[in-house]
Amino acid sequence: MLKAIRRCFDFARSVLLSGRGSGYPSTDYPPTPYWMVKEAAFNDLKPGASTRDDVLRELGVPLLKSRFPRQGEEVWEYRYLQGTATFMLAYVYFDLDGTYKYSSHMLDPAAYGGG
Repeated sequence: MLKAIRRCFDFARSVLLSGRGSGYPSTDYPPTPYWMVKEAAFNDLKPGASTRDDVLRELGVPLLKSRFPRQGEEVWEYRYLQGTATFMLAYVYFDLDGTYKYSSHMLDPAAYGGG
């Protein structure tokens, strides 16, 4: 019994130390913290002209990347602060070629008791 518990502990420790199972998107590094994503950076993005690389440079690594082939879109999710105390979510939309289309913004439900 003790050996089984020890093996489970060793496995969990190896997973945590390797970075797998950390809840981050499928990148080799964590997403950009919300306090480092600047609201003004969204204004620098130009529909039809900006690319994924431009968004990474302006906003950093997203929390989540979702691909919707039927709609012909890829969506990246960011959290950021509006002003100094309002937690926001932003969804940045690309076509499947990686060209920026638009972004949508809303209050972050996780910060304000929403589901």
